[in-house]
Amino acid sequence: MLRIILIVIAFLIHFTCVQAQTWQQIADFPGGERDDGCEFTINNVVYCGNGLTASFSTCRDFYRFDLATDTWDTISAMPAGAQRQAACGFSSNGLGYIFGGYVGYPLADLWQYNPQTNSWLQKTSKPGIGLSGASCFVLNGKAYIIGGNNGNLTIYNQVWEYDIANDSWIQKNDFPLNGTWRATAVTFNNKGYLIFGKDTGGNYNRNLYEYHPQTDSWSILSTFPGPGRMLSSLKAINNTLVVFAGVDSLNALYNNLFYFSFYDSLWYQGVSLPAPGRKEGICFNSSTDLYYTIGLSSTDTRFKETWKLANVIAVKNVEPIEKLKLYPNPCRDYLTLLLSDNPNSTIELINSLGITVYKMQYTLGEKINVSELKAGIYSLNIINLDGTRRTQLVMVE
Repeated sequence: MLRIILIVIAFLIHFTCVQAQTWQQIADFPGGERDDGCEFTINNVVYCGNGLTASFSTCRDFYRFDLATDTWDTISAMPAGAQRQAACGFSSNGLGYIFGGYVGYPLADLWQYNPQTNSWLQKTSKPGIGLSGASCFVLNGKAYIIGGNNGNLTIYNQVWEYDIANDSWIQKNDFPLNGTWRATAVTFNNKGYLIFGKDTGGNYNRNLYEYHPQTDSWSILSTFPGPGRMLSSLKAINNTLVVFAGVDSLNALYNNLFYFSFYDSLWYQGVSLPAPGRKEGICFNSSTDLYYTIGLSSTDTRFKETWKLANVIAVKNVEPIEKLKLYPNPCRDYLTLLLSDNPNSTIELINSLGITVYKMQYTLGEKINVSELKAGIYSLNIINLDGTRRTQLVMVE
């Protein structure tokens, strides 16, 4: 019988929020239950559509959501025959775009939406194969389409650049993994970022990649402190990247939220959605608020709910990385905790039910016996005399 490995996820929780963060359920998506839709944002209005219904019909209808009033209304559907799921959405210069997707076969076409005329116009298709479940972001008037699937389980690592002004395509350097499918990407501060996704070997990516357009190159910026995922969402708000929802290689769906702060290059955990985990939903944001609509549950239930998390985060006055070591990582029996910056701390280990299973005053080189723990997620809390707290998440399978 295989022994279960501990995965220790370290992050610090010294951030200040504008005000308490709470998810609120607001007006439902007006097109009804579905998953695998797409979106783009133009001037504080979000345009959402496409997707797959419970009857497995692909959709071409579209709706707009006003971020100022949190209200939905209907816009022109994509033209007849342009229905799809798993497409990419992006915007530039007041126009929206939908690329690729799947409708029994992968698509390579590109459609432009003009909100002034409420109309769709077909643009130049990407050369070569169609792509389903690709990722995209926009930099300097160019859209970048990364990876995707050809509908026959072949996952690609190709990167295509679409010149929006000239309506033309060129292929760029490949993404540095053996394919990426159902990843999630976003633009921030004149760079592109991509996380998660599945490769051709069935591996789920945990690394956060940064794209440098000047050199057409990718680098690893950070590693996500947990299992890799796919069908998740990555958004940029304030000076952070926000990761929400998705599914891992064990088919576990998530309702939790994490932040990557550019201030200190650390990951923080936010407030979880007060509803079951989900995947394949549509995520979008204003300058301060995060939204999530539609999606699919672990029982293949499709949603039309829309959720809002207001005042997502404001990171400031973050302390430097403290001198903390927790090893071995992963661990099978005893964790050793070395805490050199504040030895006058209390250590407690709490299970997922909120029950404290271990507690004591810290002593140098404290060893924590985890060999008897049941499978689950535990919080290792380090509480200083002044009440400040650091939390390490310990996952036991």
